[in-house]
Amino acid sequence: TFLLSASFLFAMAMWIIGWLIPSMFLNSKIKKRIKLLNEQLGEAIVLISNSIKSGYSFFQAVDVVTKEMTGPISEEFALLQKEINLGLTTEKALENLVSRVKNDNLELVVTAVMIQRQVGGNLAEVLDNIYSTIRERVKIKGEIKTITAQGRMSGLVISLLPPGLGGGLRTLRILR
Repeated sequence: TFLLSASFLFAMAMWIIGWLIPSMFLNSKIKKRIKLLNEQLGEAIVLISNSIKSGYSFFQAVDVVTKEMTGPISEEFALLQKEINLGLTTEKALENLVSRVKNDNLELVVTAVMIQRQVGGNLAEVLDNIYSTIRERVKIKGEIKTITAQGRMSGLVISLLPPGLGGGLRTLRILR
């Protein structure tokens, strides 16, 4: 850019834009994927729980999720299956899933599955309880977001007021 424009400031501005835009785009895509994963996780838990109740094993239930669901949750569970089929231990494959997705709710599910594999018990019932807990978390987060919306908007207006007022006064001074 510097060679084409011969302007150091323009080249510096283009360098900053070239540095920031891709990272902002990537962060936007990551946030969108995480949001979609969070939305699909509840449905996946219900599907796994219902599959287990109908007599499937946990791995058959994971297979049902990969076949019946779409989007990132299906891809992640397919990768889980692939790792297990390639010889990775179930515990390690589940840990890899949690480290890839970085979701507290999924970590709760994986912990429950790993404990159930070691101790035993009714996994379908545990998954149903986890699903109701996740549903309540989402509900409470939504309520908190609604209740704090006015405070957040007031904070934004108050923080933008000094620069806006300064810019307005500067514009008036220039116009005189």
